[in-house]
Amino acid sequence: LFLFLNLMTCHYPYHAPAGYASSEPLDVQPLELTVRDDPVSVEEKERQIDCYRGCARYLDEMLPGLIDAIDWDVLFILSDHGELFGEYGLWGHQYGVYEELTHVPAVALGDAVPEGKVDEQTSILDVHRTLLHVAGMKPGSSARGVPLFAPDINRADPVYAESVRSEWFSPDATGIEARVPHSWDEEHYMLRTDRGMLIVDKDGTRAIDPDSGDVLPDRVERSLLADVEALRASRQELSSEASPSDEVPTAIKDRLESLGYR
Repeated sequence: LFLFLNLMTCHYPYHAPAGYASSEPLDVQPLELTVRDDPVSVEEKERQIDCYRGCARYLDEMLPGLIDAIDWDVLFILSDHGELFGEYGLWGHQYGVYEELTHVPAVALGDAVPEGKVDEQTSILDVHRTLLHVAGMKPGSSARGVPLFAPDINRADPVYAESVRSEWFSPDATGIEARVPHSWDEEHYMLRTDRGMLIVDKDGTRAIDPDSGDVLPDRVERSLLADVEALRASRQELSSEASPSDEVPTAIKDRLESLGYR
């Protein structure tokens, strides 16, 4: 049995069940908080954060029931992205490859999971490779990531994230989406290694220490740029082999939109 669950409790509009938050959800989309003229008030920020934390507390209490319901070989619990609450003048996760969005929690449980903790940087791609490894399945030639439970592996590979374009920008947009900057539609990406984190986005190209936020010397930036250029070149070679996918059915599009995706 392979089971995938997308738990949307911590997704906007952050509707925490009764008793888990002291504030009513703020009926303002994160995108509007980002692009509107009026500054976000202290009350609005506190309400957003309180409701988000309430949703997280609810999941913390409910997940043990799911964990205990099945005798798992492997169960991964992780986030696909973080949220911004005013950092960099942004809200939600509509734009950016910042540390707050790309550095997410992950835990593995189950009979086939060894005890211990991985201190090195890892990637969501590693989850796929780990599940294949546990199931005894050979990965395809294009598979990336490393099996986290295997001995003597190099877990210090670079972690890469990109956004090819923003779904929120359109030259024909109306309403609040018409205020989305054109720069959001430009490709932006990040690369994190044990030597630092390189970010290329609307604010330029920079290398930072992800723990302190300090800008790193130019020599490190040049080194990281070489790494990311090599990785992006291999990504282009891989994607060129892919065949066009079929059109997504309308019913699935509608379900995704109802969950906050477009």
